[in-house]
Amino acid sequence: MFHLLPSVAFTWLANRLQGPQLLDKMKLPMIDGYFNFPAGSMFWAKTAAMLPLFNLNLEYKDFPEERGQADGTLAHVIERLLGIVPLQCGYKSIIIKDLVHLSWSTYRFDELYLNRAVDLYKPMFDNEEIKIIDFDIFDTLLVRPSCRSYSKCFLPMVNRTS
Repeated sequence: MFHLLPSVAFTWLANRLQGPQLLDKMKLPMIDGYFNFPAGSMFWAKTAAMLPLFNLNLEYKDFPEERGQADGTLAHVIERLLGIVPLQCGYKSIIIKDLVHLSWSTYRFDELYLNRAVDLYKPMFDNEEIKIIDFDIFDTLLVRPSCRSYSKCFLPMVNRTS
């Protein structure tokens, strides 16, 4: 799994409607919560483990035009189903340990949120044009002209002691 993804990426996200629809077509039960899938990575699978996906007989025309979508397309649903379908068919999955990006969580929570230093954000803090830095669950930077000093802004994801 791609080590830079936040743990919430290992859920349905914007694929919450299409995922259950495809699972229903494959006559497989819905899964909620967090689940593993080969996000931004390679994987191997037995053909039989993927058979329900193949049996959907999806064609090129079933997929929307590529316009740089980050989530919520049929391709993103299938990406998640690559991890779900084998489990629902009775197969097990394993994740090969990443020796470069060590983690105690398959969702990389420790690396993404516990090891951050202020130096990562300093260029934004020093930029006079940025009035406030707001971190959402994906760490997307939102700029709003409402705060003159970053020291007065609430920055929950920053470890100020680093």
